Amino acid sequence: MVLQYVKLLPPILDVFRKMYCTCTNSNIGDLTEEVIPYNYGRLDKALKQKDNKWINAVLVKMGTMSPSNKVKEVTLTPFGPSTGFYSELGLLKVVYEDENDPLKPPTDCIVKFLPVGLEKRLVLDLVELPKAEVLCYFYLCRDHEKYGMSPLPLPTPRILYADYCQQTNNAMMIMEKINHTLGDQKLPADLDQAKALMVCLGRLHAHYWGGKKGKHPKAKLLNDPANPICLIVGLKMKLLIKKMLKFLKKENDYEPSDVIVNALSSLIPTNIQAIFNYCIDHPLNTICHGDPRTDNVYFIDNPEGSALKYEAGLFDWAQALIAPCFYDVSWAISQSYDREFCTEHHDSLVGLYWETLQESLTANFGAEAAAKAHYEDFLVGYAVCEAMCISKCTLAFESIMKDKKSKDYPHKLKLVMDGLENCLRAMEKLHAVESITKVVNGESPTTEQVRRDRKRSISIKAMPAGFNPASSSSAKVVPV
Repeated sequence: MVLQYVKLLPPILDVFRKMYCTCTNSNIGDLTEEVIPYNYGRLDKALKQKDNKWINAVLVKMGTMSPSNKVKEVTLTPFGPSTGFYSELGLLKVVYEDENDPLKPPTDCIVKFLPVGLEKRLVLDLVELPKAEVLCYFYLCRDHEKYGMSPLPLPTPRILYADYCQQTNNAMMIMEKINHTLGDQKLPADLDQAKALMVCLGRLHAHYWGGKKGKHPKAKLLNDPANPICLIVGLKMKLLIKKMLKFLKKENDYEPSDVIVNALSSLIPTNIQAIFNYCIDHPLNTICHGDPRTDNVYFIDNPEGSALKYEAGLFDWAQALIAPCFYDVSWAISQSYDREFCTEHHDSLVGLYWETLQESLTANFGAEAAAKAHYEDFLVGYAVCEAMCISKCTLAFESIMKDKKSKDYPHKLKLVMDGLENCLRAMEKLHAVESITKVVNGESPTTEQVRRDRKRSISIKAMPAGFNPASSSSAKVVPV
């Protein structure tokens, strides 16, 4: 454990250097080359410049307002702290001289500032969350024509301004206010919304299939799972897992098997880096949202007669990364729904996701690309990722334990406990410890690797009697 703390020192020192060595840090945005007003006071001052100089300049450079147009009036009001961990918020009302601007810049907006507090900022900067979200809104969610891509096949909020500074890790975003039904985990789980989310994720993943090797040239700017968060969650898991399991017994009356308890106590936290590394260059890699819980989803009513009641859209892309598709799906299902709902609908939701992914891959890249995405590999990765979900749950658990007097404490504790139980049940069902052990030992080849090895051996020696390579084609969706 001491070695893990030592490994964290260099990235932590680099974060502090960026935060406090202001003499060498310009705070000029890498994308607009204008100063980033990264907190409420700085933005308020920037918006009071004569002739709205700052906002006019950045909106034209962003390409969200026509050069011939200008901001006539702008009003900033506090919106209080975010309910999430990573940001502070404000409301922005913008009036333009040309209300018929063909670019249709948003008028009612949410401003997303950097969080207040050293601990939050430290975690945020270590994982470069502001950078990821700015990149997604600046490149991936718009301007698809530049890269010869079709539009993103799901709704996202339109961006008015987004920029970050690599020298300081400072960032700020202004995006349109969402006027549709927001996902809310305080409400009972809704099956129609859950189905819409699975279809949304299937389409998203197929659109960016291949990750850094896919069609979008800016994908390479995003992180992969192997970053300092591995070390953080590994340490937290080792320290907190016994306490979490005691709470789970008390709150949910659920106890996992001894095999899983032992794995959670030693195998998984000790080898968390290897488990995260398993996701690098995986054949099922794509651009993942990173945190597609219901609270980060909004729902648009579909016309009557549609196959689905809702179309789901995603916001809060701060944890976006290059990862296998099962990274998103395991997190979305385990962390969005209560244990009763998840137990009843888990298999059908996974099946709907896979069906959508296959259909979208076929439409985007052809049947051959879809055939190379093997359900067997998905299930193995899905099982392994449940351990990663639990490791990230420890961060949420630690956070709520610090604020037991909060009025939201009972709700937040239930979310974490149900999420933990959902992960553990999936691990039991999919024999996850066996898969994780193979990953740690480097013995978990993908289907394509197995096929290549099989072909190699067949070319050297005679084919065994009755062996038919075609019989090992990609599996159909079966209950998990």
